[in-house]
Amino acid sequence: MISLKNRLMLTYTFFICAAFAALFFLLNAASKKIFDNFVRDVIIEKNQEIVRAVEEQYRPLQKQFDLAALESVGMIFMHDGFIVDVEDSEGRYVWNARDMDMEHCAAVLQKISERMNAKHGKKTELQSAGFPLFYSGKIIGNVNIASAGPLFYTEAQSEFIIHLNLTLAALFFISLVVCTGFALIHAERLSRPIVRATQAARTIAACYAAANRPLPDDLPESAPAEQYKTRELAALTGAIHEMADELREAAARQKQLTGDVAHELRTPLASIQGTIEALLDGVWEAGPERLFSLLNEVKRLTQLVNDLQVLSSFESGNITLTKTEFDMAELLRDAAEQFTNAAREKGIEITSRLIPWRAAADYGRTKQVIINLLSNAVKYTAQGTITLSMEKISYTGKDALAIKITDTGPGIPDKDLPHIFERFYRAEKSRNRGTGGAGVGLTIARAICAACGWKIYAESVEGKGSVFTVVM
Repeated sequence: MISLKNRLMLTYTFFICAAFAALFFLLNAASKKIFDNFVRDVIIEKNQEIVRAVEEQYRPLQKQFDLAALESVGMIFMHDGFIVDVEDSEGRYVWNARDMDMEHCAAVLQKISERMNAKHGKKTELQSAGFPLFYSGKIIGNVNIASAGPLFYTEAQSEFIIHLNLTLAALFFISLVVCTGFALIHAERLSRPIVRATQAARTIAACYAAANRPLPDDLPESAPAEQYKTRELAALTGAIHEMADELREAAARQKQLTGDVAHELRTPLASIQGTIEALLDGVWEAGPERLFSLLNEVKRLTQLVNDLQVLSSFESGNITLTKTEFDMAELLRDAAEQFTNAAREKGIEITSRLIPWRAAADYGRTKQVIINLLSNAVKYTAQGTITLSMEKISYTGKDALAIKITDTGPGIPDKDLPHIFERFYRAEKSRNRGTGGAGVGLTIARAICAACGWKIYAESVEGKGSVFTVVM
């Protein structure tokens, strides 16, 4: 299979050859046409010169031409390819070049014909034109001028047109060589980032095929995208850079995910194990308080497993949504009521700004999204308020409902904001240890919104709070 560089070079070379060939033939045809017009003008001027030269040989006192002078004039113009015959006013030949030197006339015409046919591919034939001769406004005779037609080149003109064609041909081949070299360089430059991107993609694939081996920092695409002046090549190189960076971050998050899952399982299991061992050793009595502690840890494990199962169902598409029509404001009030006591215990207030809105969606899944967002807000807000609001907006040219959960918590750092909907992601690694939770609530909310065709996003200013918005 031909390489991209060779294909580009061949394509460039083909079009350059075609363009220069067309230009060469156009220039050649144009120059020949211009030159032929020039030669015709020269022949016309030559005929006029012959007429003037013959008229100058007229002697008015004798009322006749100077034959010796006519012979000189005729021989001069014969060498230039013009056969001159002179008649008097009564039509009698005064001087005839053929009669004077028939063999020389034939040789001159034969030489011209051979030159035009051999060097220029044009056939000629003898053509004759007659012109009246005047003296003092009176006709004194006629001159007949015969020459090779429809036009012919002198030896000097023939050499000029040959040298012109050779010069054009030389310029064509020189330009072709230069442009072919340019095509080779340009094809190499265009294909280089693509080759580097291919090598980078293969390196990435090899790293993941080899048991998720870490990506090297010096990938083949490491040349800066700005050096490629072509927008698409710069975009391709930049995309490879971004993909490599994202994969490095994903690999790091995957390692963190393993640790987080292990921690989420280890903590309740260790608590359960320690409690059971203490009960077996007789350190503690199997009273309601100990059994209730065990039950809470089991519930925590069960909730984690259920959350992961729900998330897996949404991500695999194995979930069925049951749409019903309900009052969205009523759903939000019910959801907020579940967190009233938890908020009151922390000294924070949950307020609502609701509007009438009939929704057609899966009631249970919708409520789960709101509960997950409210739970997250209550969990991380130490003081202040949580506001639950509804707003009618225009989205993609249609009326839509925007549900906002606004808190006065610590906010989310800018570097963490793009990742907060990822599974087990924590903006602060130690914060969830005290607040509880497995770190999948926001991920589940995003998965439900994606399944329902809704949009969910977060806005935050660190130190001032966060706003989570669901557009449906």
